[in-house]
Amino acid sequence: MENVGQDSVEINRQASILVAQSNFGCGSSREHAVWALADFGIRCIVAPSFASIFHENCIKNGILPLTLNEQEVEDLLAMLESEECKLVDIDLQACQVTFPDGSVHSFKLDGAQRESLLQGLDPITLAARHEDDIAAFQQRDRQVRPWIWPTGS
Repeated sequence: MENVGQDSVEINRQASILVAQSNFGCGSSREHAVWALADFGIRCIVAPSFASIFHENCIKNGILPLTLNEQEVEDLLAMLESEECKLVDIDLQACQVTFPDGSVHSFKLDGAQRESLLQGLDPITLAARHEDDIAAFQQRDRQVRPWIWPTGS
């Protein structure tokens, strides 16, 4: 194992972006894996692909799962290992990531997922936005299927 100097360890501890390999999060279908990353300060994971449940859990918990092609990820990893400047800039609004060498790379993210991350919304806050619609549905449904709804006290 390579000996890492104190300065390198400090830089890595302050990182909020994790760069990983293909199928990241495979086997981590429980939200605990995403919670642990968020608690560590990770706000974005860059990888060529993600396990689908892990990807969804990232979105629900405010972590951006940013997908780039394998070559771009390999290039980024090489830059992070060799460059003195390890700054990576992510513009979620424009769906672009800027590498340490200044090159700009586009990424795609579902519009609803992008908006959820930009606005800091989780599934509960998204549902709360439709409180009136939910109440109206429940009222209609009580008429159509009264046996589904509790009665009395």
